[in-house]
Amino acid sequence: MPDVSQAPPVARWRRSLHQSVDRNVVASAKGVLVTGERSSRLVRLDPATGDALWETRVEDLWGVLVTRGDVTVYLSQAGTLTCFSTADGSLRWSRAAYRHGDFLTLAGDHVVAGGWRGYRPMERLRLADGLADPWPDPSWGAAADLPRRRRWEVTWPAGLPGTPLVATQPVGTRDVRIVDVSDGRLVHCVDVGGEVRGVDRERVMAAVAGGWVLVVDDGAGTRDVVRLGADGAVARLQSGTRVAGAQDVTVSDDRLWWAVADAVWSAPLTEGGECVRVPVPERPVALAGWPGGSCVVALRGHGAVVVDPTGRTVGRLADPPRVQTMVGTGEGRVHVVGNGVIATLVAD
Repeated sequence: MPDVSQAPPVARWRRSLHQSVDRNVVASAKGVLVTGERSSRLVRLDPATGDALWETRVEDLWGVLVTRGDVTVYLSQAGTLTCFSTADGSLRWSRAAYRHGDFLTLAGDHVVAGGWRGYRPMERLRLADGLADPWPDPSWGAAADLPRRRRWEVTWPAGLPGTPLVATQPVGTRDVRIVDVSDGRLVHCVDVGGEVRGVDRERVMAAVAGGWVLVVDDGAGTRDVVRLGADGAVARLQSGTRVAGAQDVTVSDDRLWWAVADAVWSAPLTEGGECVRVPVPERPVALAGWPGGSCVVALRGHGAVVVDPTGRTVGRLADPPRVQTMVGTGEGRVHVVGNGVIATLVAD
């Protein structure tokens, strides 16, 4: 088998989406790729070929989409929560009373939907029918009582795939709560040394094997990168990075990658490992894992580079769409969305 970690990426296929698609309306899982198309459709594509497997209508394409092997769930900007079969796109249920906005994750037999920029509480909903399943302790879902300016700075609840666990942090605290969504039990409450705080839709939390990676604002103008285990253990991967903001976080094999204003950083997912800073020619706007612990870095202008764990650029793609977001399916493919086009990158 060729060493694809050293191979430049090429666009295997492209498909017009007929409009710009929000980064939260593109979702993938192993063997599954779902995205918005036109002004009112969700379409499941074959990740290998780009062929449409099914499409279904929704009321808008400005919400948030999540998918896994059995179900695909979409929360529209207007507040309708809809569950489809991933296999054929058939409707399972639809509820029109939530009006949450940006936050949505799947955890075991539940959907967790959060308030838009802290205005509304985080709710637990049954995946079987979409009905509310109230938390045993109402404080788990309490909305933040914040000045208006802080409502832009919120933590997304992040599920841990294959488990009923969700990590979230009440805004204005240093404690991350790990909650078992199946019974609403608080598993751990951990002081991570600062706020896991992102502006609007920054990605500052990513699920990894056995836990999460967090980008923590220490309140002194710098950020730390922390690994939080599902057992509550904390490992600090990097401290004191002075950045304008982390635009994206991703994981490739056993390495973490995160973007700052003029570079990307890489570190092993173990405390004490060496961090590597990689300058890039333009501002990085999106990251995606590439085989061998490498990373695809989309640049603000047209173009993307592949960087290996040592910081060496091993490939460049000159003409992908102007990138808004990238997602991977864990099968040596990266799906790039921008300028109303989706393209899939593979190793040459």
